[in-house]
Amino acid sequence: MIFDLIDPLAMIVLLTAVVFLMVAVAYGRM
Repeated sequence: MIFDLIDPLAMIVLLTAVVFLMVAVAYGRM
């Protein structure tokens, strides 16, 4: 992985994907 090419937009997309997965898993367990 080339961390030097990571831009803020990519970080936002990655964080959004992680949060979405967490919410989906939490909702599925309820």
